[in-house]
Amino acid sequence: MVDGGEAVGVGLIGVGGWGASHVRSILAVGEMGWCRWVGACDRDAARFGQWQAELDRYGVRRFDDVDRMLGELQGKADLMGIAVGIGYHAELSIRCMEAGYHVICEKPPAATIQEADAMTAAAERCGKRCVIHFQGCWSGSFLRLRELICRGELGRIRAVRAAGRWLRADTYYGRNAWAGKMRDQGRWVLDGTINNPFSHLVNAALHLASADPDRPAMPKRVRAELYHCRDIGGEDTSCLAIETEAGVMIETFFTVCSEQPIKPVRLRVIGEKGTVDVANDRITVKFVGGGQKVIGQDGRDARRSVYEDTCRFLVGGEPPLRCPVANTRGFVLAINGAFESAGGTRAVPQRFVRCEPYEESVVYRLRGIDELIERGFEGGRSFSGLGAPWAASTDWFDLAGYQRFEPTFSGQ
Repeated sequence: MVDGGEAVGVGLIGVGGWGASHVRSILAVGEMGWCRWVGACDRDAARFGQWQAELDRYGVRRFDDVDRMLGELQGKADLMGIAVGIGYHAELSIRCMEAGYHVICEKPPAATIQEADAMTAAAERCGKRCVIHFQGCWSGSFLRLRELICRGELGRIRAVRAAGRWLRADTYYGRNAWAGKMRDQGRWVLDGTINNPFSHLVNAALHLASADPDRPAMPKRVRAELYHCRDIGGEDTSCLAIETEAGVMIETFFTVCSEQPIKPVRLRVIGEKGTVDVANDRITVKFVGGGQKVIGQDGRDARRSVYEDTCRFLVGGEPPLRCPVANTRGFVLAINGAFESAGGTRAVPQRFVRCEPYEESVVYRLRGIDELIERGFEGGRSFSGLGAPWAASTDWFDLAGYQRFEPTFSGQ
């Protein structure tokens, strides 16, 4: 029992890949007494092997069929974690809610706005909670920064910028069937920098652009340049501009084809009363006219906190749910609008790319991308606006009334 309420029974769909992070979070929160791991499902039984000791220790039931698990765990589980491919997020979340379970779904919520809207509708129809695993929303320092913005200490927010430059070997794209693809098995995936590895930053930027503590900013229009250096359908290098309904300009610059990769990502919030810089998990606020404050980490593991806080909410009604699916609609709109604006992805001519051996694989390095990202981050200009010889300018895409992602370009 936890504070008068019974610990939440948890099932998990997908234990391999990123599902391992969910397993570790469930185990940690179970040790705290807030949940009990009662069931796990994976189509590949071999993936259970790495968790054999834990599965046996806690008596976790193993399944290879989702519907069977949802049926047999009735009355034993209350919450389902979903850690599967992007193309199945919406379908499985809805099936779980219709079967009577609350849901924690891995990010992104879905590839298309119609799927995200269907998830929100299912949560309302079934009376269930559906939380998206954008773990940054549970970071203690991020929450304190949000409070500072909502209190008006930065004044009106004018702009938010984000930058990330990593290096990913081709093994990254061979880890599953949908990696780097626009579509997989007839389903939209849109796997690339803005909808997977750096999607947390896009989502965070929408939150930081809003002074409303209960919801992030909504995008009004989007302009994007989406490129790939390797032979994939998705993008591995991007710049994205989002104008919000309140007039805040969000700009992001990402690559996994860095020449000199720096793993820590950067965020900047520009307000009329000051500027915030986030780097290396350190948040520095500098106010106009002098004075600054540093927002430190509180030691909380944000990934664990997704499960901890959600279970605590289901038991006692607090703390508030940080990232309900309804609050991710703006994120999905921005991603869909980015692909509409760019008209799909564009190949970078190979004369600008170096393909080199890397460990037991190869990497692709885009010449000059690190400097371009730094210049874009500092000045807020797109790759084409900065004169990149491989870049092509794009037009703004208006999101007014946008309800369905059905682009005319083909997806791989």
